[in-house]
Amino acid sequence: MGEVTAVIEAEVKITVRETQYPGVWWLTHTNEQGGIVTEFIEITMIPDILRPHTADLRAGLKRLDQALAVSRVEPPATTHIGTIAPGQTKGQRP
Repeated sequence: MGEVTAVIEAEVKITVRETQYPGVWWLTHTNEQGGIVTEFIEITMIPDILRPHTADLRAGLKRLDQALAVSRVEPPATTHIGTIAPGQTKGQRP
């Protein structure tokens, strides 16, 4: 098999595996009991089932941008009294 495997948990479990051939994907749909419902091969760069809908992609990008904006906030330039330096034990001076 190839390097990539993805599992999608939906009404049926969908397992997407890259075969030993780049761009050739083996897709298996299984039911709750683990029985195979369908199997097929898809020849493509990325299987359709793994591609997000445009609206989902835009919403995710917006959430990511908001999360990154929060993480860009600069921490205060002050230090905390009583901070222990690496290799220092409590009560020991550097």
